[in-house]
Amino acid sequence: MEEEDYSFEIEPQQLVQLVHQETQRRQCTSTHWSEKYPHLVLATYNHNHSLQSDGLMFIWNLHKQTPEYKLLSTSDLTCAKFSPFHPYLVMGGTFSGQICIWDIRTKTTPVLKAPASRGHSHPVTSLQVSGSLNAHQLLTASNDGLVCTWTLDNLSQPIDSIYVVDPSLRHPDVSVTCLGLLEDEQTRFLAGSENGHMYTVNRYGRAASKSGIDPQWTYKGHNGIITSLDVSGTFVLTSSVDYTVKLWKQSKTQPLRSFEHQDHVYGVQWSPQSSCFASISGTQLHLYDLHQSEQPHTIETNVGLTSLDWDSKGERVACGSVDGSVIVIEHVILLTLATPRWRHDSNHSR
Repeated sequence: MEEEDYSFEIEPQQLVQLVHQETQRRQCTSTHWSEKYPHLVLATYNHNHSLQSDGLMFIWNLHKQTPEYKLLSTSDLTCAKFSPFHPYLVMGGTFSGQICIWDIRTKTTPVLKAPASRGHSHPVTSLQVSGSLNAHQLLTASNDGLVCTWTLDNLSQPIDSIYVVDPSLRHPDVSVTCLGLLEDEQTRFLAGSENGHMYTVNRYGRAASKSGIDPQWTYKGHNGIITSLDVSGTFVLTSSVDYTVKLWKQSKTQPLRSFEHQDHVYGVQWSPQSSCFASISGTQLHLYDLHQSEQPHTIETNVGLTSLDWDSKGERVACGSVDGSVIVIEHVILLTLATPRWRHDSNHSR
């Protein structure tokens, strides 16, 4: 059976704004939907410096439009995700470099956290879970180029760590801004960087290659910091402060397409049920349907957007913002359509 592709329709367009008095004068730094409980979406926030308050995470109940859980950290929370295999566990990274795990059934403070002397000592920029239900690991990256691997039941020290270094550069240390996992590939991952390059990184040394970046598969195309990346099959999307989103095929080190925006692009993500995608730039959310047009359907939110995440069905998008609100765009209906034009183009260019 051939894989189906889909398109967006906003019908009707509905925006839900999730706000709370404790998120005032904070910035939302990340959002993530629960796969187990589709009405729950988490949002992380930095300090309210005027109150000298802790880093904060709310898990919002979309039915009630109120926080269901409140989780705390002693440092600004930079990113967090629900565990895909343990629905009550939430993993987060902080500005101080600490990795934390919360169990939402127990208390507001972490049940596990990495010692300050182990792992990261710089802000955590990204985290991903790799593996399967019975064998999975947590990958985390910080902006000093360190990528650590952890087990979810023990954060006393990472089981593995690697610095991402590019010897071809005058200043070889690479500041990692985001991570992407390759499908059916546990020994390599993708890393976006402040220098605008996307690197393929070998986690382990093997007979044919060393651990670290694979120079054969360095993707150069952006002229500014890569702010996010997302993998779907053999295709990758990257966003950047250079006002563009770029579409890549893993077997080619030059982009297939470049999508221009009017402002810095702080996030891009494939729809989980399709080959359509969304990006955020300035105050706007852009929904792309490449079968119909390379011009996006644009939704104006009137607030600067900082993060985005699709729910598991591809029906809703949650966006964090600079004023601490979470904006949920509902009723993104999926329609079966033919294969998008860029897939035909990429096949012809092989």
